[in-house]
Amino acid sequence: MNKRIKSLVFIAAAVVLVNMFVSFLPWKLDLTAGRTYSLSRSSRDILSGLESQVKVTLYISRNFPARLSPLKKDVFDLMEEYKAYGRDRLTEKLIHLEQNTREEADALSKGISRLQFSEVENDQFSVKVGYFGAVVSSGDRQEVLPSLLDPATLEYELTTAIHRVSRKETPKIGILTKETADTLGLFREFMGKQFEIRDVNFENMDSFVLDAVIYKDDRQTGLTEEERGRLEKAAVTGQTLLLFLDGVWVDRVLQVVPARHNLRPLLEKYGLALERNLVLSNSAETASFNTGETNFVAKYPLWLKLGGNSVNKRLSFGMSGTTVTLPWSSSVSLSGGRTESLITSPPDSWVQRGDFSLFPGQIPLGSGRRDGGFTLAASAKAGQGTILLVGNSRFPEDAFNSVDTGNIQLIGKLLDYYANQGLLSSITFRNIRYAPIKEVTNARKVMIRYLNMLVPVSLFIGYGLLRHLRRDRRAGLKADL
Repeated sequence: MNKRIKSLVFIAAAVVLVNMFVSFLPWKLDLTAGRTYSLSRSSRDILSGLESQVKVTLYISRNFPARLSPLKKDVFDLMEEYKAYGRDRLTEKLIHLEQNTREEADALSKGISRLQFSEVENDQFSVKVGYFGAVVSSGDRQEVLPSLLDPATLEYELTTAIHRVSRKETPKIGILTKETADTLGLFREFMGKQFEIRDVNFENMDSFVLDAVIYKDDRQTGLTEEERGRLEKAAVTGQTLLLFLDGVWVDRVLQVVPARHNLRPLLEKYGLALERNLVLSNSAETASFNTGETNFVAKYPLWLKLGGNSVNKRLSFGMSGTTVTLPWSSSVSLSGGRTESLITSPPDSWVQRGDFSLFPGQIPLGSGRRDGGFTLAASAKAGQGTILLVGNSRFPEDAFNSVDTGNIQLIGKLLDYYANQGLLSSITFRNIRYAPIKEVTNARKVMIRYLNMLVPVSLFIGYGLLRHLRRDRRAGLKADL
């Protein structure tokens, strides 16, 4: 008996010690498809490579809705992993907020969003104000995450914020276009969170030290031979050259004219041929049209709507749940071993060339379908740098990013991979289906409460009666003997 007790005590002590030891290690077994609950390689590398002190301050309402408690637990669990990989370089601070307090005013001044949560209490529907955000800081640098309610983008946003406040140098991106109107407001705002954005022109672009140059076709003017030479020089000397070009120009009245950007010779030199066609697909976005007499909305095959499965997987451009829109896109043909397709159209795609019909209702069904779709964006090595070609000049414009920023997110992935050594490229949006705890009526709450009180007591009484009956039965058997 003593040996058995000693063995049990030894086993219990061993289990406690092993758990204490393992708790200090950043180990976790994730058996979900796609390793949904595991930190990406990019996050682990950035956290383990921190050289400066980074603090993450969480701002959460003290009376946080109970139905959202799984989301709050996910954030706390994620922070534990971040601290494990960041070790003593990453610290966390939790501030519980209440209304009309100094802490609330401070959180609002830093940019934390005031959120509205719906609740059912005492069978009454109500809307309460609350907070669930974070501030990431290092020295005098600060990044604000106003809301943490989207679990799919949580890791990407948090790691990006940590990287921005801790990095020594910010990649510099130059934007070059001949457009007179600014159509890239949202693009600049989004990219400005990750890169240092500068407006450059052909006269001064050589005076800046840039990691990437973006040229967007204005669909009106062409480039001179000298201007083409400056773009090529940027690529061959080690910069990333991102080009948004059309194979043909489509004007406001849906007329097609030849594209005169004069960049085909440069592209073909490095194995990229921008075709004089337009790609169509049944995977299309809806568009609004005005005939002069009436307005109508229709699914428009020339506005391609693509998901993450259309993007090159080797480059880890995870876009789960996000779509991109490519209006009036031209295909890109590749030649040579230094080119690679980045975006492809769906397998049911077809093209128009020569005789174009762009009006809805007049578009003929495709006869040139082929498996694998058409390449819509591609890369090519050029000297020490890379040329990225998107066969669509409207792709980064505000008009196609005001509702859904999928286009801008994909451009950010491209620039990060090629101009930022891919530090954030392996972070994908987590495919998490978040299901809040359902609200329970007051009557059901009372029923559950009484069941919790009565069921354990009833089981205990029943067990006691059963023991008593068995004891009486044994006593009767002994008496008979």
